[in-house]
Amino acid sequence: MFEKSQVLLVEDNNELAGSVADYLSALGYGVDFAFNGAAGLQLLEKNNYDIVIFDVAMPKMSGLELCHKLRHELFSPIPVIFLTARDTLEDKKAGFQAGADDYLVKPFALEELHLRLQALLSRGPRRDIGIQQIAGLTIDHNQSLVNYQGKQVRLLSLQMHILTILLKHYPNVVSRQMLEQAIWEGSPPNSDPLRTHIYRLRATLEVAFQKTVIRTVYAKGYQIV
Repeated sequence: MFEKSQVLLVEDNNELAGSVADYLSALGYGVDFAFNGAAGLQLLEKNNYDIVIFDVAMPKMSGLELCHKLRHELFSPIPVIFLTARDTLEDKKAGFQAGADDYLVKPFALEELHLRLQALLSRGPRRDIGIQQIAGLTIDHNQSLVNYQGKQVRLLSLQMHILTILLKHYPNVVSRQMLEQAIWEGSPPNSDPLRTHIYRLRATLEVAFQKTVIRTVYAKGYQIV
């Protein structure tokens, strides 16, 4: 039932990560893994996963911080399970408050992990995650919908990505360099695609809502108004 589900495993213990990845791969899952929280965040920003598995204590970024960013910056509803040696009630409470769906204490049986993954996958994505209200707009990140005073428009994937970056820094101005770094990892095409994409996004929002949503700040960048 869950074959071909894509799993991201973020675990700084190489031996454990290898064992979990080998076990899940043998069951038919597609598995990506990262050995620290920062690398895990980069993979989450680039790829789509059906479920994610985080350690809690990791270098560069803890699993708690990574989970919080997944929920409140990427607005992702995908299921999250923590694997950790931290077994107190307060530890578990912190995990669920960060946005986790399940919490498995080390050491654990691989079969139990599989059963928990199956249970989470059968429920599907969280329905309480992914709605953002800011600057008078209501954004449904799961469906790429933007609402304003009863009017609604659906954006293309890249348009949604650009809008999300601008909203993340609202009400501040976002420079061209920052946008290009976030979209193309600092290596944009030779033409000037950002200007074109901003123009189309701005036009789409203005036609739908009859108001200016994005303005150009001369020599500085772009800003949600």
